[in-house]
Parts: sequence; structure tokens; C-alpha cells
Amino acid sequence: MPLRELQVDMESVLDAMDDYGDAPFTFLDVETGEARPWFDPIVTGEEPDFDCDEDRWEKVPRREAHEKLHAMQHFVHQLDEDDVRERLQLALAGRGAFGRFRAELSRHPDLQARWFAEDRAALLADAIEWLHGLGIEPRYTLRQAPPPPPPPPAPKHPQVDLFDLLVLGAPGGKTELIEGRVFREYTAADPAAARAAFVHIARQITELDGVGWRRRFVADRDDYECGRYRLRVAARMVTLSLAMPRPIWDEFCR
Repeated sequence: MPLRELQVDMESVLDAMDDYGDAPFTFLDVETGEARPWFDPIVTGEEPDFDCDEDRWEKVPRREAHEKLHAMQHFVHQLDEDDVRERLQLALAGRGAFGRFRAELSRHPDLQARWFAEDRAALLADAIEWLHGLGIEPRYTLRQAPPPPPPPPAPKHPQVDLFDLLVLGAPGGKTELIEGRVFREYTAADPAAARAAFVHIARQITELDGVGWRRRFVADRDDYECGRYRLRVAARMVTLSLAMPRPIWDEFCR
């Protein structure tokens, strides 16, 4: 049986396939390609505006919750960063797994975008297979994945934060502003201790900046930069520098 070409509202079909729980079912009009949610009149007290029992309407199949969980587990299993993989595996254990997975993944925008693309591609393949079973060769346009949000604009009047106070606020401490940065140094007992301190501080400034930590950020590296912070390790010496806006410097020096 040859397939019949039809322009299909594929975005609505994919969203409906990914629904679960108490969300209303969605039906596809196989004559027009329109996808519409159907609300149970017993629940709403109102008659729906179309009869889903008519032959032209086909209920969009949903992906079962266990299938979505399996997809998440497969995604996590193939990650090559063991620290991130372990945290996501813990997130997927027990009740509330979906919410914890989304929250943990949101800390890693690159992985979040990768998960969205892979998950949407798998849904699309399932949707096309379902439509082929109905004798339909779908034609569709999908929206582009949203771009990452732009960084927040710099405040007109910079505010003193924790690291400003730690670096500049020591009583009697001498601090210099060198090419727009201030510096602090720590000398460890040996290079191994310096390396351990470098990794520990790198993680602290990363999480302070609101980014999910990943060990690969400093793997095989002796320098690390995150936001205003720049960290370096050489032999026994760990050096932290902080970009210092002139208004904050002047506030401390007045």
C-alpha cells in the first residue's frame, strides 16, 4: 500500500508522545494533519469540540514512563565522564527520578542540549514509524532548539561579592591591582598537595559561578578560568587571581 503524503503538525505529535500522567490525550486528524488535545467531558463538564471516535481521528500513542526512564539511563550510560555519569545515575534512582535528572542535567548546558536532541530524534523516529502504519508519509517542519540564554548584563554599579571581600578585605593586608586583576598565592607542602588544592579550589569557584562541576575541566591542565576567576598551579604554588572592576577597587581604597 503506497503511503499518502500529508503535512503533519509534528511538534504537537512529539509533545503528545512525550506526555504522561494526567495530561490529556492528543488525536491526529489524518485528513488535515492537525493534532488536537481531547478533554474528557466527565472531567471538564463540557462537550469536546470534536468527536475522537470518528474515523478521521487517531490517538497519538504515548511513550510509557518506563520507556522514558530507559532512554535516560541509556543516555547516562554512554557518557564518558564518570563523575557526571555517577551523579546522573544517582538522580535516576527511585521516585522523582525525572525531576532530579532534569535538575542535574540543567547544570551542564552542553549535555542538556545533547539529551534534548537525542531524545527528540528518537521520538521523531517512533512518530514516523507510527504514521507509516497509518499509511501516511509525513511532511513537517520542526522548530530549532532554543539557543543558550545570553549571559546576564554587567551591572551598572558592580556589587561586592564573596571573593572581593576575601581578596580585598583583610585588615592591614596589602593588595595591588595588576592589569585589572588582584592576586593571592598559596604555597603547599609539596606538588601533590598543591595539585589537590588546585582541583579543590577550581571546583569551589566553578560551583560558586553556578556551573556544574566536571573533573575534565582541570584534567591534564595547570590553569583554569571560570568567570572572573583564574587559577594556576606550578610546583608547590597555587595562584588565584580575580578580575577586579575599578569601581569595587576604588570602594576599598577610598
